[in-house]
Amino acid sequence: MRTRPRPQLRSAAIGVLVMLVVTGCGSTSDSNGDATSSSDDAKQSTKTPPRLALRQVGAFTKPVAAVPVPGTDQIAVVEQGGRLIVASGMSCADADRCPDKPVDGGTTILDLTGKVSTGNEQGLLGVAFHPEWPDDPRIFIDYTDTSGDTHVEAWTLRTPTGKAAFSKELLHIHQPFENHNGGDVVFGPDKLLYIGMGDGGDAGDPGDRAQEGDELLGKMLRIDVNGGGERGYSIPDGNLAKGAPEVWAVGLRNPWRFSFDPKLGDLWIGDVGQDTWEELDALPRASLSSDATPNFGWRRREGFASFDESGQTGPGELVDPVLAYGRKQGCSITGGVVYRGRLIPELDGWYVFADFCGDDVRVVDADGVPGATFKRGELTWTTRDGVAQTSAFATVQHGEVLALSLAGGVYQIVPA
Repeated sequence: MRTRPRPQLRSAAIGVLVMLVVTGCGSTSDSNGDATSSSDDAKQSTKTPPRLALRQVGAFTKPVAAVPVPGTDQIAVVEQGGRLIVASGMSCADADRCPDKPVDGGTTILDLTGKVSTGNEQGLLGVAFHPEWPDDPRIFIDYTDTSGDTHVEAWTLRTPTGKAAFSKELLHIHQPFENHNGGDVVFGPDKLLYIGMGDGGDAGDPGDRAQEGDELLGKMLRIDVNGGGERGYSIPDGNLAKGAPEVWAVGLRNPWRFSFDPKLGDLWIGDVGQDTWEELDALPRASLSSDATPNFGWRRREGFASFDESGQTGPGELVDPVLAYGRKQGCSITGGVVYRGRLIPELDGWYVFADFCGDDVRVVDADGVPGATFKRGELTWTTRDGVAQTSAFATVQHGEVLALSLAGGVYQIVPA
C-alpha cells in the first residue's frame, strides 16, 4: 500500500493514522469541488448551509459504523477489531445539552475478536438491524475472517443488550487481496439488504472483477432476507439478469460507506479512488425498482476520467458520478448521509460527507442531485470544521447525525 505525507490536522481527534480505506494519502485543502474546475464552470447551490459544530458524545476503539437500535434511544457501535457495542446516553438534546463526558462503554452484544482479520482495511465493518426488529430479531453483519474473506451473516438479537446468537451465513466471498473490502450492509427503503463490495484489492483491479457480471467483487449486491430458502435469502426482481444473481450494480472500486436519504430514499455512495479522483455517486429512489443495471464505470473509469479501458465493459447503463475531486482535496472519500434531523433545520436536505485524509466536514445541497447529469466541477461542496480520520457517518434517532473517527471519537453534528 502506498502512503503519502499526512496533512496537518486541526482536530483534537488526532491519533495514530491507520489507513482504513485508502490506496495512498495526499494533502488536502479547503477548496471546494473539483481540483481542475474553474469557478466560472462551477454550479453553486443558491442555498447556504449553516455553520456547524461537532460535540464528542462517545469514545471507542476504532469505530467504523454505528446504527440506532430501533425503538430505543440506544446506539450500536461497530469496532473494527470485532466488537459490536450497544451504548446509551450518546446524544445531544441540543448544542449545549450533550453528555457530561463521552460515553466510553456499553454492552458488548457480539464479540468476534480472534475471528476477524486485523489488516488495516479488514475487520468487523458493518451492521444492520432488520427493519421489523425486534419482531424479526435478526441483525446482519459484514466482516473479514482471519483468511481475509468476507462473510455476511445473520445473527439473532432479541433484546437491545442481550447476547447475539449466530443464525445463518448468507454469503462467503473470497478476497484475493487485503484491501478494498467494502463492508457496509444497509436496508433500503424497499426493505431489501444492500451490501457494498470492493473490487478485491491490490491496485487497478488486476482481475477486472468490477466489470465482470459473474463476480461478486466490485459490486453493490442486493438480496431479500425475507425470502428464506436454503440460502437464507431470495433474489429480488431487478437484479442482474445474466450473471451472479445477487448483483444489483457493477463497476465499484471500494464503496466505503453508502446510505439512503431517510426522506426520499435516494442512494448515495462514496467510492474510493485510485491515484487521481475520489468519486461520489447518487441515484434516485426510482432506480431501485428499475430493471436497468447501474454501472459506475470502474476500472474503465476513475471519477469522470478514463483509467484502464483494456478490459471488458460490463453489463448495465453507465452512471456518471455527481462529484469527483482530486488529490488537492483529499485521498479517500468517506461516504456520508443526507441530514433530516430536528436540531439543524437549515441543514435539512444537505448531504454530509468527508475525506479520511482531511479534518473537515463537507456538505452538498442534495436537492435534485440524484438522477441529474453533472459535468466535472459543476457540483461543489462547502467545508465545515470536522475531525481527523473520519471513518463513517451515522443517522441515528430523530434523524440526527454522528461522525465517527478511527482515532476513537464519536461526535454529533449540532448547530454552531
